[in-house]
Amino acid sequence: MTVNRFQKLNQYFHVSDRAAEPARGAPNHDKLYKIRPVIEHVSGTFGDSYMHGKQVVVDEAMVRFYGWNSMKQYMKAKPIKRGIKIWMLCDSNTYYYSKFSVYLGRQNNATEHELAYNVVRNMTSEIRGTNREIYCDNYFLSVALMEKLFQDGLYSCGTVPVNHKQFPVQLKKPKDLWERGQFKILQRGTSNLTASVWRDKKLVHHVSTLSDPTLSLQAPRQTGAEVLNLQQPHAVKAYCQYMGGVDVHDQYQLCYEVGRNSKKWWLYLFWFMINTVIVNAYLLFKETSKRRHSKKHFGHLDFREELAERLIGRYMKRKQASQGQAQADLVNKENVGPHVHAILPGKRRRCKYHSLVLKERIDTRYGCTTCMTPLCGNGCHNLWHNMTVPAPH
Repeated sequence: MTVNRFQKLNQYFHVSDRAAEPARGAPNHDKLYKIRPVIEHVSGTFGDSYMHGKQVVVDEAMVRFYGWNSMKQYMKAKPIKRGIKIWMLCDSNTYYYSKFSVYLGRQNNATEHELAYNVVRNMTSEIRGTNREIYCDNYFLSVALMEKLFQDGLYSCGTVPVNHKQFPVQLKKPKDLWERGQFKILQRGTSNLTASVWRDKKLVHHVSTLSDPTLSLQAPRQTGAEVLNLQQPHAVKAYCQYMGGVDVHDQYQLCYEVGRNSKKWWLYLFWFMINTVIVNAYLLFKETSKRRHSKKHFGHLDFREELAERLIGRYMKRKQASQGQAQADLVNKENVGPHVHAILPGKRRRCKYHSLVLKERIDTRYGCTTCMTPLCGNGCHNLWHNMTVPAPH
């Protein structure tokens, strides 16, 4: 489409009924009203389309936004330091986002437990009693949360700050762990709760309800030309292996990000969800597709290009008369229906109509992009589909 048409569509683009929006300060006021229909639809689709594996991670993501908004946050340690914070639940192995929640800021200045406790409990509400493993960083994790998750039928593991009040004092700054690879583990009574400290380049503290306190694993570290075969607690190994799901998904989004600058804050959330939908679709495609490709490796960029081509279809605002006439002569839309004749990806292949019906060999690059059938431009597209597609009742 032309630039003027796109800008005009963008100017009047809305996803909610602005006339029915509750006024600010009203009892039913919703900060996310402008984007709420899309959030509800996308959230429902994510949960219905995929079932988590054994390991899942709860983490936070940032949507870049520099304008004024009461929901905007500043996070010094994040690559995107200013924007709207979103809580995410992600599969640790496939990096699929299944649930998210936009942080609206402090609500009523009081909660029964701290914010991180409520976030993790809310994110894991649909998978309670499934014995899955939940991984969190030290912002979320606390002993009270781990005990509650264990009661919910969920195991958990993560890092804790060294000054955590419920972390064992003797493990906070042990004086006998000087060499790299040394560690200590303590278990609370006969419960599953364990605390560990491990010396790598510096001390690392973990708590877990899924780790055997007697189990240690190899952790090779290279220093120059020398390789050190260190030992580390199971909690450290599991955390390093399964904690990065949200970060990897964010990397997929940032590689080929969709979106445009705007003065409207809700559009940034809209584009974030569009990016999330595309990445989730690609991850599901990788896990389930058995389709053969002309390329040896059908990657993320190839998926986006094919998706764009399918969404655009044959639409063009300014159609050239010669091309339109040629296509009209070649394809009878009334008979063929949704089938489209165009260049197929990959090498030239034999025209199926000539091979099976006329018993002749003609190689062609063209075919039906709907059923991926190679058909040459000698009228075979119309003849083939009139022969194979049943007539409508």
